Amino acid sequence: MPPTCELIPIRFYFHCGWAIQVDPSFESELLYGGETLRMFDPGERREVSLSSMIYRRHDGAPFTAEEVLDTFPPREMSGLRYEHRRGQLAGAGLWMQGESDDEPEPSWVLMAIMVCPEAGRLARCTIVCKEESHRDWAVDTWKSITRTPPPVQPGPGAAAS
Repeated sequence: MPPTCELIPIRFYFHCGWAIQVDPSFESELLYGGETLRMFDPGERREVSLSSMIYRRHDGAPFTAEEVLDTFPPREMSGLRYEHRRGQLAGAGLWMQGESDDEPEPSWVLMAIMVCPEAGRLARCTIVCKEESHRDWAVDTWKSITRTPPPVQPGPGAAAS
C-alpha cells in the first residue's frame, strides 16, 4: 500500500523580493509606507514583521555574509543564538525575552536577519510570540525566508494555461 500524504496548508507572503511561509490563518498589513510587512495570527498571539534593505559597504565593495553575521546580533544583547545557511542565503537570529511599552506582559522575540550577498540585499525579520513554547515555530518561520519574487499574475484578458 503506498504511503498516504497529508496536505498541510501554508501561506506564502512576498515582500520586496523575499518570501516567507506562515500559517494560513495569518492576516497581513503593510506598515511605514510599505517598508515593512506585518503578519499576525487571529488574537495576535504570534506576529511576524519582514522588511528588506539594500546593503553596501562604505568602500563600494560587495559584502560577504560573514561580514554581516559577525555583527549580528549586537554583542550587548543576550539570548539563544541561531545561524542558518541555505544556498546563497545566510542568516542569524537571537531568541530572547523582551518587554514592550505597549504590552503589559513580556513577550518572546526572535530578532533575525537573512542576507543575500549576490543581490546586495538584507531581510530583517522580527517574530514576537506570547509564549516561550512557540520558539521552534518562530525559528522555522524565519528559516523559511527565501529570496523569491512573487508569482506572475496574469493580467486581464491574458490566457492562462
